[in-house]
Amino acid sequence: MEIRRHFHDDLAELERQVLEMGSKARDAVTLATRAIVDGEEEAARAALAEKAEVDDLALEFERLWLQTMALQTPVAVDLRTMSVLQSVSHSAVRIAAQAGNISRIVLDTIDMPRDDSIVAQLKEMGALTDPMLRLAFEAIERRDPEVHAQLDEMDDPVDAISRNMYRAVVRSAEEPDQLDWATRALIASRAYERIGDRSVSVAEQVVFLVSGQIGGIDDDDE
Repeated sequence: MEIRRHFHDDLAELERQVLEMGSKARDAVTLATRAIVDGEEEAARAALAEKAEVDDLALEFERLWLQTMALQTPVAVDLRTMSVLQSVSHSAVRIAAQAGNISRIVLDTIDMPRDDSIVAQLKEMGALTDPMLRLAFEAIERRDPEVHAQLDEMDDPVDAISRNMYRAVVRSAEEPDQLDWATRALIASRAYERIGDRSVSVAEQVVFLVSGQIGGIDDDDE
């Protein structure tokens, strides 16, 4: 039927938009990592620009999503797909927002002395979360629920670095000039932790899409 053909065209467009949001969110994180590792103001501003593009895409996604729901009233598997795409869209927005948080820290601390050991840990967190983001959004295209277990394991070292970051911050208390920067770097490490969590959440949505099994994370990263 013509109506169903239009519906599946809209569904394909919604998925395309979500994947574009995911790609731009990953780019924002990459730029934010470069900014905080190198103290690069230009990269921080570029990350914020990518974040703004994700926000714009999210508005367009919501417009089409609501229009499709109103005109097509999907049921069963199609409704599950739309629910998943909306959830993944939200995760992409939050990932980009965390990249924005890291970038604003860079801009606020650009002239502050930094601690090399903390920078090294933030660099490692960026290196760990980048492939997580790639795998998470690729899993949507491939409808691959197996990625969830892989990402759950990959997230463990990100969480471990975040939990232990306070030790390096405490050491910075011996260098008062660095303490302000180190305290804000602790917030940046928390942002990377949430980026890792969001990657896992995207993979959980793929599991739900394929199997109907429901999982999720605590949405406390606003």
